[in-house]
Amino acid sequence: MKYFRQQRFLHPSMQPQDVAKLCYQATYGAEHLLTDAQSAKDWLLHEFEKTPPREEPLFENISDRYRRVNLGAWKAHGLTADSLFIMFYQTASTKTNASVQTFETCLQEITSMAEDGLLPFSVEEWLSFLSSYNRQALHHSDAYRTAEMPAYRVVLRELLDLSALCR
Repeated sequence: MKYFRQQRFLHPSMQPQDVAKLCYQATYGAEHLLTDAQSAKDWLLHEFEKTPPREEPLFENISDRYRRVNLGAWKAHGLTADSLFIMFYQTASTKTNASVQTFETCLQEITSMAEDGLLPFSVEEWLSFLSSYNRQALHHSDAYRTAEMPAYRVVLRELLDLSALCR
């Protein structure tokens, strides 16, 4: 839950679907994104090209297992899209062994946060979203995309060795 508390401060424009997406990524990582490695690499290269270097955290912890690596910061540090793709590919190729129960527990914890007023939307908005959510991967909300301009890849924490990156 500590990761979700951090995310609400880093991304105050989060809507219910953005938090559900975060739960999904924190539970399952990136395995749902790699159906075609070449297309995934092409998309990363395209997104990397259009993302300007940004002063932002290089990565954001989203669970004990995963991090979101921010493309703008990656670029600002002079790191290559190819090196990020290798980590993303390894992450997406690694089975998570995550359970539906783990994901549902995450959603329940978000419900508690919403009930306690700890999210940038009401508990009613969250519960309304949950009532129609089919427990699949999501895209970011329009509000989040507009305000945050997200550009990142989900990577296993152990693959992101900062000491190796800073050489």
